[in-house]
Amino acid sequence: MTKLSAIVRWCAIALLLVSISTMVKGQERWVATWLTSPTGLPDTGILLQWNEAHPKLAWKSPSLIRGTFRYRLRVAKGGEKLRLTVSNSYRQAALVVGAMSVGLAASHLDVKAGTLKEVRFNGGSGIQIPAGTSATSDPVNLPVADDSDLIVSISFPDGVFVVEFPPRPDGPLVQIAEGTDQTGELTLHHQRSADVRSLLSEVDVLTSHCRHVVVALGDSITEGMVSNGERGWPGALARRLASNDISVVNAGIGGNRLLSPVGPIQQAAWARINDDVLTIPGISHIILLEGINDIGNGDADWEPFGHIPSVSAADLISAYRQIILKAHLHSIKVIGGTILPFEGAFYYSAEKESVRQAVNEWIRTSGEFDGVIDFESVVRDPTTPGRIRPDLASDPLHPNGKGYQLMGEAISVNLFD
Repeated sequence: MTKLSAIVRWCAIALLLVSISTMVKGQERWVATWLTSPTGLPDTGILLQWNEAHPKLAWKSPSLIRGTFRYRLRVAKGGEKLRLTVSNSYRQAALVVGAMSVGLAASHLDVKAGTLKEVRFNGGSGIQIPAGTSATSDPVNLPVADDSDLIVSISFPDGVFVVEFPPRPDGPLVQIAEGTDQTGELTLHHQRSADVRSLLSEVDVLTSHCRHVVVALGDSITEGMVSNGERGWPGALARRLASNDISVVNAGIGGNRLLSPVGPIQQAAWARINDDVLTIPGISHIILLEGINDIGNGDADWEPFGHIPSVSAADLISAYRQIILKAHLHSIKVIGGTILPFEGAFYYSAEKESVRQAVNEWIRTSGEFDGVIDFESVVRDPTTPGRIRPDLASDPLHPNGKGYQLMGEAISVNLFD
């Protein structure tokens, strides 16, 4: 072999390797772009006991609604195709999806003309989902951009039991058209707004432009209010990271705790991490901001669940360590968020505040997390460190829209390298 031919051969090999590397780096894959954690409905007997024991915290009785549910949601990362997941977290009954559609959002909950697509399951227009399971749709050919809004409509011909509360301006954007299948309509007719938890639990996109998927795991401070379409601090972070080819999705549930169930329905975060987090397509990082409800609800009687013992810093640290261990077994990094101030909240005490401070000190200094976000320092009042800054507070426990925005914008992009 001549020297020239050898050079040509090695150049060809080098070009081939570069080509293969480029193909791998730009390979399309399914990643999560929107998420909400399902909670289902409480057992009727437990619900009655709960309401009798806690009249001020009483849940409305579930009602059966037949018709079309329409949701507006904001995706983190765009892609060429979508797939959507509906979860049936009810304990006993199957959930029948009669028809489903998705399109790009126009104003309010209207679909942009020319974008409405039928969503099919295994080639059919609907599906029956057994209790405690979920169903993921066939791919839908609907290109969507980063940080854009979708309209998803689902028809439940046999009805679905929901716990309904009065609509809130900062609540989820949901409309219900009772008694009809309007999934093929750009605008719902004879509809009403409602505050119900979404039965749509996940949206994935097929894309070659997403390096990481970050899952925000927490309670109501993570679930957040909806402000200008942006959902809490994870929504603010998603907006910032989209240009870095990173998707951020929200696995927060109001009232959630690390160590024990709360209210009539919820699993603790330690228990739900396997189903709600580790199975999310493309997951690479978890941001864990949870523990204030464990601390605050300690040493209380919550019938019919009995007495909740006080929670120590060691108890919470043990839970954090188990979540870190589970995530690391899947090569997922866990970033710890410091717990926000809560002086003035209904379950505040000086003893509980000392637990919060001890936990935050461990989060900051232990080195056991793969990174730390000091959320406390972002929102605390410098004149009264035990409280959220007044201009950032919705109440003594929760930030307002401005506070959530500051939390999302204070997170270093370098944590996700």
